[in-house]
Amino acid sequence: MKKDLEILEESEVFSQVPITVRAARLRHARYDDTMSEELVRLRVDRGDSIAAIVHDTQFDVLLLAEQFRYPTIGAGSGWVLELSAGNVDRGEVPEVTLERELLEELGVRATSYEFVATFFLSPGISSERIHLYYVPIDKDALEESGGGV
Repeated sequence: MKKDLEILEESEVFSQVPITVRAARLRHARYDDTMSEELVRLRVDRGDSIAAIVHDTQFDVLLLAEQFRYPTIGAGSGWVLELSAGNVDRGEVPEVTLERELLEELGVRATSYEFVATFFLSPGISSERIHLYYVPIDKDALEESGGGV
């Protein structure tokens, strides 16, 4: 199948750090090699992020961060358990973000980590990619209390 795409019009609908919302009128190729009808699609641009699966190898447990997340209020209390994660700053490599977020959220310094995969978080609406890492730690990795800034 050809991956043809026609963007007929694209505009910025909203922009406030950390996101920009764009709207596009477009057509794309179908599997039968015909073009779709004209569609309107939104795209939330947020940049890339990292997430870390932090494994305490001594106790064989995963370390998670509990944080308040306003968007989850409609489906819960707003407090969620999550992997340690954060936004990759412009010009920064994901590994630098990884080290910063581990120290900030969990108070640990990684002596090693392994890249797992890069994937889109919610490709139906967002351009955000997650760079996922596995981080084995032991008792010597704890440097600070963590808990956020």
